[in-house]
Amino acid sequence: MEMPALPRVCPAGGFLSIAGVCFLAYLAGALPFGYLVARFRGVEDIRLRGSGNIGATNVMRVLGPSWGALVLVLDASKGAFGACLGLVYLPWGRMGGLLTGLLAVAGHNWPIFLRFKGGKGVAASFGVLVALYPGLALFATAVFALTVLISRYVSLGSLIASWAAFGATLFSFRYDSFDRIAIAVFCILITVRHKDNIRRLISGTERKLGNSAGKRSK
Repeated sequence: MEMPALPRVCPAGGFLSIAGVCFLAYLAGALPFGYLVARFRGVEDIRLRGSGNIGATNVMRVLGPSWGALVLVLDASKGAFGACLGLVYLPWGRMGGLLTGLLAVAGHNWPIFLRFKGGKGVAASFGVLVALYPGLALFATAVFALTVLISRYVSLGSLIASWAAFGATLFSFRYDSFDRIAIAVFCILITVRHKDNIRRLISGTERKLGNSAGKRSK
């Protein structure tokens, strides 16, 4: 017996149905897991500690590797969930998944719950890759791990891995022009959100993996 097809947005719903799916993707991405996990562990505001970021790297520095890993998984899940929303409920296939995945990343970077001051979008973007391009996600993970192992800079690993993933699409017929443009947009967002890290990498003041985090100066 054939399984029933997964529901998609009904054409009768029109723009409102599509907008609802997109808004849900943004809201899912806007859930500030790093901030909430830190509050659960007794840190009043993770944004006042370490780098001031709500992402997994800062949580790891402040609370330890296990809590950082938890936030990494949760943030990646937001991106994957957002991408799957569009993939399943919008009538555009992978294009729909990329649209809602991008909105989930935007929610993570500019969350309504924290006055639009959020993370850098690396883990959420990785979640989108896992949902839509699992092979590319595996490649990016290997590049990230190798870069961090050699340099001990998480920010450098994130930047190199994201652009390496884009570069890989240029050498494979599996990806079309739309895929490449969409992935380039994610890479540009990651790069822009890392502008301060890039400055510190150039000046030699970027924190290395394993460095402890203290209170953030105002």
